[in-house]
Amino acid sequence: MRKTSLDAYNSIRENGILSRARFLVYSNLFESGPLTANELAEKMKVRVKGSVCARLTELRDMGCVEEIKEIKCPISGLKTILWDVNDRIPVRLKREKPRVVYLELGLFGSVLKYSDSPFEGAFKFKEII
Repeated sequence: MRKTSLDAYNSIRENGILSRARFLVYSNLFESGPLTANELAEKMKVRVKGSVCARLTELRDMGCVEEIKEIKCPISGLKTILWDVNDRIPVRLKREKPRVVYLELGLFGSVLKYSDSPFEGAFKFKEII
């Protein structure tokens, strides 16, 4: 592993740059990569591989993971992408501007109603990404 990749990982971990779901995918790929999405999902014991694929695509678009090459997946036997971390710090995706949402909260903070538009009795929140 290159020192620059370790520096990037430590910076991402210490500064909380990534959401929890993205960091779980990133850290598992950092520790065991390069891996295919199937291998990563299996390592993480994730039942829905699609969630891992979605996070990998987001992390690629943010610039902190990359597609190394296409290979035959050791799990599925199909042609797939081999992923790995790089030495870059992620950048915020353009589509990730926090949006305002409106919630009606019940007892103990449970959400009774969720909307993008204001309604009577709603609390205004910025959505967390």
